Amino acid sequence: MAYCPKCGVSVEKDQVPCPLCFTYIPKIVSDEELLDANGFPTYYSLYENLVSFFIRVVYRVLCVLMILGFLIPTLIDFILNKTLTWSLYSNLSIIISWSFLYVAFGYVKGTRDKIIVILITVCAGLVGFDVINGYAGWSVEIAFPLLAITLSLLIINITIFKRNRSWFRQSGYIIFSILILLIGIEFIVGRYSDTENIVFHSVDELLPSTLLGSILLLISYRMPKKWVEKLKRKFHI
Repeated sequence: MAYCPKCGVSVEKDQVPCPLCFTYIPKIVSDEELLDANGFPTYYSLYENLVSFFIRVVYRVLCVLMILGFLIPTLIDFILNKTLTWSLYSNLSIIISWSFLYVAFGYVKGTRDKIIVILITVCAGLVGFDVINGYAGWSVEIAFPLLAITLSLLIINITIFKRNRSWFRQSGYIIFSILILLIGIEFIVGRYSDTENIVFHSVDELLPSTLLGSILLLISYRMPKKWVEKLKRKFHI
């Protein structure tokens, strides 16, 4: 209910002139009606907008430089050799760099999507370099198995960390993951180069790390919680 500011007569909500003195009464709008009509005010930050604009400009400049770096060597290589030889390596490197740049500047949203794009880029780059060399054995026999092992260990550690964020447990799993990765690298490289007993050699050297990882996992699973809390406070973990 609104009231006339001159004579004090009550008027209807949507009635503009006062029925007694004909004084103009502005329409009173509640906060709820104002929000329904205009919505919540949008947040605007000059600093964030300038940073976003600067990032877009830098990305576009780098893209232009990459295009020039792609076209100029290709043209020079074709003019000198009448075919594409060394420029294939530089062009493939530029394409791989652009893919990483696209992810780094935030145009790919979500951690999973970023990992997928990076993994596809790495695999395509390895196969591409092997195809340029005329032999695709290195990427198939060494690179892809190592990528598969690394990705599997990464997924396992992320899953364990999400379920239980224990510092001792996660450190123990990370140590064992590194050990498995190192043994896998030596096994795959040794098999590729026909080297014997290279895995057993790495196991002997990695025994101290194995002992440390076992101790951390034992502390995480077997030690009472109050002892674990004391160790955390003692070492500021």
